[in-house]
Amino acid sequence: MLTAILFQSKNPEELRQEFPLNVYAVGQVSLKRSGRNKPTDALIGFYGQKKKMASDTVLCGECGTNAANCSCLQCNVHFCTSCFARIHESSVILRKHKKVAFDATEIALLNKDSVCEVHNGKFLEIYCNDCNQYCCKDCVFAAHLKHSCVEVGQKNEEILKEFLEAYDEANAVLKQLYHTRKKIQANSLQQQDDEAVALEREVNLHFSHLHGLLQLQEADLLKKIRSCKEITFRSLNSALKNLESNIKEMESVLTVSQASLEASNFSTVPLSPLLDKLTNLAETPCHLLLNADESSTEFKFHPDSSVIEMLKGHCTISVPEKRTYELCSKLNLPDDFNLETIPDTPDPFKKPDLSALTSKKWQQTSPTPSVTTTPLSEPKVSQTRGSSFQEVLRKHRLQLQPNKEETMSTSSADSAFENICVVPSLTEGTTEAVKICHLITPNDFYVQRTCTFTQLEKLRDHFSKQALIKKSPPASIERGQIYLMQFTVDKKWYRAEVKKLDGDNCEIFYIDYGNTEIVNVKRLREIPEKYLEIPAQAIHCSLADCVPVGGQWTEVAVTFFA
Repeated sequence: MLTAILFQSKNPEELRQEFPLNVYAVGQVSLKRSGRNKPTDALIGFYGQKKKMASDTVLCGECGTNAANCSCLQCNVHFCTSCFARIHESSVILRKHKKVAFDATEIALLNKDSVCEVHNGKFLEIYCNDCNQYCCKDCVFAAHLKHSCVEVGQKNEEILKEFLEAYDEANAVLKQLYHTRKKIQANSLQQQDDEAVALEREVNLHFSHLHGLLQLQEADLLKKIRSCKEITFRSLNSALKNLESNIKEMESVLTVSQASLEASNFSTVPLSPLLDKLTNLAETPCHLLLNADESSTEFKFHPDSSVIEMLKGHCTISVPEKRTYELCSKLNLPDDFNLETIPDTPDPFKKPDLSALTSKKWQQTSPTPSVTTTPLSEPKVSQTRGSSFQEVLRKHRLQLQPNKEETMSTSSADSAFENICVVPSLTEGTTEAVKICHLITPNDFYVQRTCTFTQLEKLRDHFSKQALIKKSPPASIERGQIYLMQFTVDKKWYRAEVKKLDGDNCEIFYIDYGNTEIVNVKRLREIPEKYLEIPAQAIHCSLADCVPVGGQWTEVAVTFFA
């Protein structure tokens, strides 16, 4: 503050006179910033810059300063690595606790599920039964007045049994995942490829034998060519020797004949003997003649082209068109799949003590309340988690009236069926949270209401079970009727309406998601009649008063809207 006042009241020259530059201190700062040498003066200290942490960083439950990167399943506390080691290694009993490392992004995602996205990160403490969604206290006054609402703890107790069943099932699936990973890493699946290895060896042997035969035939043909070349070469050498001999003889006779014609020798040398020799030498062979068979006068290769075509298709193999491994859920396993027996081992994640979860607070409360209000201005609700929902309502003059007790079905599918059927219909002038499930253009897209997401997922899992029970297609397929259909991409089952029939194929429309697909009619399955009562959850929408520039939506515009 003093420095700010001085800067406002005095110019830089006056400040330099009152606060002269300390060259020694500047030197120590320079040593510190360079990083090459440490400051030599122990009286001068430097504050380290604190690391900035994201707002959603989970801090260590022990030190409270470092970011947590692991958790103790028994202590149910998040720790940093140093605090976990310091606390658990000091005790023989605590050493047996299981350390579970986690990624910061996973914890951020976990915390995100309990924080309201609308009201600046306030906690989701209320569950609205009418809208089937969690909300914060501000959301109650903004969008859920006169709705049947309960606190999150009470809702959790209602679904605790179903949650524990899913928890046990997840543990069983995790065991299976561990077992499958171990089986792949141990190369125990290699035995299933013995047939492929044997076939590969057989193909190699066949072509090795065929290649050997071709090499032998090649050697025979080349031997004939080389033999012919060798005979020709020998005859040329012989002809060359004869030529040299004839040339010498001819040169000798002509030399003597030339000398006898000279004037000095003409009268003394008889010409008759030379005449006989010249006459005989005239018949000397002097032309090179090629002697070849009349049947074959040229070198030429005569392959049988039909052999080439025969070799191209002289052998075939039979292999599966598609033979790949993929992970499959238990519901989508084929009938002939042999389930392996997994060794009986403890659950990877044991359930904590559940006695503390059954709170007397919920047992003493009346059945699920509904909220009625008097005309009030929107109150400001505190983010503090200590006060209960009932106390907040009383604080703002809201009255709780008992509502009819909700009937909870033992089956998750039946519960989802009941909840999705009682969802209030859309009315003009109201606001509804939706999510785009299928987009064609901004003037042609489908949305789902967020209050039905959970119920749709439960029904989807139930449809998969129904498809396993009814494995044969319906006796007849009619246009406009609704069936169960396995989507090609995710292999899950959904409700589908037949739009067009074309022989063995048909065009279907997924009434809960808005997309279409052309499939074979044999892939359709019958759907239980009660699920036909559920209204189509894909709502066809179009942006109001919005038209594309040029009369047609561009790909960039559609991508931006998505």
